[in-house]
Amino acid sequence: MPSPRIIALTGLKHVGKSSVCRYIAAHSNRLNADTDDEIVSAAKARLPRAPGLTATPRDVYLELGAATFATLETVAVETVINRAEREDVDIVLATGGGICDNADAFTLLRQRAEIVFLDAPPDSLYPRIAAGGVPAFLDPERPFDHFMELAALRRERYRTAARYRIDVSTLNVDEIGDAIIDHFR
Repeated sequence: MPSPRIIALTGLKHVGKSSVCRYIAAHSNRLNADTDDEIVSAAKARLPRAPGLTATPRDVYLELGAATFATLETVAVETVINRAEREDVDIVLATGGGICDNADAFTLLRQRAEIVFLDAPPDSLYPRIAAGGVPAFLDPERPFDHFMELAALRRERYRTAARYRIDVSTLNVDEIGDAIIDHFR
C-alpha cells in the first residue's frame, strides 16, 4: 500500500490518539498535528486568559458553543490538509473523539486522509474520562450511560470509515505506533 499523505487517528476520547500521534511523528518522516491544538489556537483570540493560562478544547466548547467548536474543528482539518499539500509533507493527525459527529470535518477526513481507528472497550475508557471531570458534551445527570450511548454510535462510524482498525486495549503507545508505521510502509 502506498503511504498516504495524511494518516488520521480516530477513536473515542482518551483512547490515546495524541500520544500515538506524537510517537509516530518521532519515529517516522511524518509531522505531528492535532485537531485539539488547532482548535485552541484558532479560538485563542476569542478566549481571554490571564498570562500563563492556556485554553483547552473543553474551554472552547463551553465558552464558544458546540456550533463554533464544530466550525473550528472543520477549519482545523482543512488547515492540516492544506499544509500537507502546500509544504509537500506527510502528516499524522490526532483527531478529537467526537469528530465523527461533525459531518463536514469527517467528510474531509474520509476524502483526503487514511483513517485509522484506535478501538478500545468504552467502559475501560470512561474512568479516565471521568477523572478529568464530566465532559461538556455528556449529560451531567447520567454521564456514564450517555457516554456508552455515544460510544456505540461513534465506534460504528469509525469502524465504517476506517481502512485500518487496531484494538488498543492491550497495547502500549509504542506497540500501537509501530503497528501503524509498519502498516503504511
